[in-house]
Amino acid sequence: MTPDHDGNFKKLLTTFFVEFVDLFFPQLRAALVPESVEFLTQEFFLDPLNAHPDSGVTGQKRVLDLAAKVQVQPGSPLAETGQDLFFIIHVDPQATRKEHFNRRMFRYFSRLHDRYDLPVYPIALFTFATPRQAQPSSYRIAFPGRTVLEFHYEVVQLNRLSWRDYLNQPNPVACALMAKMQIATEDRAQVKFECLRLLATLQLDEGRWKLISSFVDAYLPLDTREESQFREYVARLQPETREDVQMMTTSWKEEGRVEGRLEGVRGLVERQLTCRLGGLTLEQRTQVQQLALPKLEQLSEDLLDFTAATDLEHWFQRNP
Repeated sequence: MTPDHDGNFKKLLTTFFVEFVDLFFPQLRAALVPESVEFLTQEFFLDPLNAHPDSGVTGQKRVLDLAAKVQVQPGSPLAETGQDLFFIIHVDPQATRKEHFNRRMFRYFSRLHDRYDLPVYPIALFTFATPRQAQPSSYRIAFPGRTVLEFHYEVVQLNRLSWRDYLNQPNPVACALMAKMQIATEDRAQVKFECLRLLATLQLDEGRWKLISSFVDAYLPLDTREESQFREYVARLQPETREDVQMMTTSWKEEGRVEGRLEGVRGLVERQLTCRLGGLTLEQRTQVQQLALPKLEQLSEDLLDFTAATDLEHWFQRNP
């Protein structure tokens, strides 16, 4: 199953936002008040980079979805005497390389700065596997003898980072993102092991360690040979740590089985409804896809009595 890149990274970064900043930008972390982090509402705006002049389309709506307002730590170099100062950290995860991305980063920056009238610290997080050459970190407009604009942003390009450099970082984001860094084929089993071994030392609550372990499993699946290597690494651990790692692997394997069953039942229900009703509208298909497993199983039984599309509509009304 293809990972939901946008959803996975947004969940990771919103859950561990301060830890992400601390891992890659420790000086910035020292300048902010962790308790002050406030994620800004998702904003839609017209993106001219997606314009298609020949078709008459002037742009497409895009969502700027990961920006946080934070307060400056008193006494830090960013603080102004006698004044509470806030700024915005904008993180843009990119799963694929895009042309003119540097221009788009500037436009994101300018919209945030204009809307909130606050300083903006822009960060591009490149999560793709290729290309591996360094991506641009600035946008410049210049004329002969005059630079009109020189805009710079931070870049974290995972495929240019070595997982070994983060091996002993006591940081949950390091546990997760090692799975997306530069990894030799022969190191895949070891990297997955090290991610979970490190995670076991952090003593996170169940919801948070499950988030990290499922992230690692999504981006670092192992074949049969690698699974065997992974189990050998786990067997060498001290008993207590070994139990923690085994619990984590059991957890994401069970979640994978549940997800697989959910997809199977959903597909079956959609096929049954199509045969029985002659097809589904886009709205109906969306409603089916949003159902949890128990509701899907109930629908798979109830639909045997359906004779018209209105029966499905009535079912949704009775089962909100």
